[in-house]
Amino acid sequence: MRILDLVSPWAAAVAAEGSARARAAFRTRWGGVLERINRQRSPLAPQLAMPTKVAHLVERASDPTLPVRIHELLGALRELGVEPPTPQVVLIATDAPGDGWEVLPDATDPLIILCLDRLADDLAVTTAATRALTLLARWSHFLATSNRADLPHGDWDRWQIAREAPLTEWIYGAGLAEHAVRLISPEIDGPTQFGVSQTAFQRLREHDRSLRERLAADLELTGLGPWLRWMGDGAPPSIRSDGGPPIPAGAGRYLAWRLTEARVERVGLGSALLENA
Repeated sequence: MRILDLVSPWAAAVAAEGSARARAAFRTRWGGVLERINRQRSPLAPQLAMPTKVAHLVERASDPTLPVRIHELLGALRELGVEPPTPQVVLIATDAPGDGWEVLPDATDPLIILCLDRLADDLAVTTAATRALTLLARWSHFLATSNRADLPHGDWDRWQIAREAPLTEWIYGAGLAEHAVRLISPEIDGPTQFGVSQTAFQRLREHDRSLRERLAADLELTGLGPWLRWMGDGAPPSIRSDGGPPIPAGAGRYLAWRLTEARVERVGLGSALLENA
């Protein structure tokens, strides 16, 4: 498994004399990877938005213990029955909206993307990589076996898949990824895991039943609307509404975790990954 550090060369390009030329050279050198990431994060933008204040991230990106930790994580997941193909791990900083991680399970060159500017500490990096590797294992399995007509067999495009695959697939995969997080990092608490405050997490628990009812009405739907409503925590409140109050941030992953509990307990995480939602 190779770690591709794009933070350090971008920081050097930003700091260089003739910075515009250096940035252009960086984008030319890494254009293929940047275009693949941009397709997932800001598909309507001409190029990936990247910050200019990244010098503070260089030390983290060049940390020699990071490859060791990612390798150990991959081994721990395989002990749980999670068998992703060995990906390239890309470290980057981006101003584009989205989570601190992405997974691109293209069969010829699978990548997981870790956005270090969104991942505050080692635990955040571990949980992000855990989610990405778990979903890489699930999606790569279906891409390899060709038994899912609603998954593409070319370049990975999350936005197109959201138009074709029902929300239940996204919820099921997210739930399994959250169980992997708990198994790998049992010390994590609920608010940290779901990226919300203690008060917001308590509200998710209190409104579990009503949120489940709202989710149930959307599970068989396809399209960007249901996906953004439940999986797009950063989407505006108007988009996260189904006619009622906006779906709270973290609700989709929290409910996904709750709804997949019985399956994981019954068959184990590795077997659950290979089953249909």
